[in-house]
Amino acid sequence: MVRKILKSPNKRLKLKSSKVKDFGPKTQKLIRDLVDTMRATRGVGIAAPQVGVTKQIIIVQAPKKQLYVLLNPEIVRTEGDKVDSMEGCLSVPGKAGVVKRYGEIQIKYQDKDGEERQAIALDYEAKIVQHEIDHLNGILFPEVAEKTWKP
Repeated sequence: MVRKILKSPNKRLKLKSSKVKDFGPKTQKLIRDLVDTMRATRGVGIAAPQVGVTKQIIIVQAPKKQLYVLLNPEIVRTEGDKVDSMEGCLSVPGKAGVVKRYGEIQIKYQDKDGEERQAIALDYEAKIVQHEIDHLNGILFPEVAEKTWKP
């Protein structure tokens, strides 16, 4: 089911998300809804807070890449210097910007079944993961952008 995406300045987007502890049917439905919503809006990533659920769940799928479902994600290592990332956001329509992001990150997370995992995200996928983790912490990209504009 496609859910409504909250738009800035909705105060719910500024809330910190709590860890997922229950991996049951309600969480599985939310994951499916997030995937449907991301695809319907042609996004490359979405976080649960964007649909009004303050849980640590993000979905990432760069063009022509694998779909990732990351619960309780945490960056455990970064590699190299931060580089410019051109960004937009489903919750901040009509605005683009440049944010400094790492091009390589190692993350630990739980999969949809609650299994502990680790992965290395590179380039565009790494930038998407960082953007979506910001959502879990109540941060929208214009707040950390070096500059923003209307495309």
